[in-house]
Amino acid sequence: MSTEYFNVIMVILTILGIAGGLWQWHKSNQIRRADFVNQILNKLRFNEEVSNVVQRIEYDDKWYNAKFHGGVDETKFDRTFSVINHICYLKRKNLINDEDFSILDYEVTRIILTKQVQEYLWNLYHFSVMQGVPTSFRYMISYGIDENLIGENFYDENCKEYNKYLPF
Repeated sequence: MSTEYFNVIMVILTILGIAGGLWQWHKSNQIRRADFVNQILNKLRFNEEVSNVVQRIEYDDKWYNAKFHGGVDETKFDRTFSVINHICYLKRKNLINDEDFSILDYEVTRIILTKQVQEYLWNLYHFSVMQGVPTSFRYMISYGIDENLIGENFYDENCKEYNKYLPF
């Protein structure tokens, strides 16, 4: 066998090895992403505190009012919104693709569509603007606006659609 044939065979085997490695890397990333999405979903559905908050939101329990800020529930709701905000962050930064996000989309959409959640976010947003600090849950807000889940008047601090509970 000549050296030329040997070199061609080696190039073909190298290409096949690289292609196999890339395929294996791609499949490994899919499995890691699926596991990551599953961890988030488990937190939403099976973490007792977070799932209790999600249920309160979904069943329209009247949780957001003038006594909410500084109360016992604020931290629980903020933890839950941190999970939702993180999901929206991952989506915005394309760290999870549309197919992966579709598994979480129901929870995210359902929560953001809720009037009391929007009212809470509206209060936090305008309070943050007045304070000159970054807004909490900004990825939730931007996702809600981008997907038309939150109305255009969200950025209006004088909007009468929302109750004002924070001093701004």
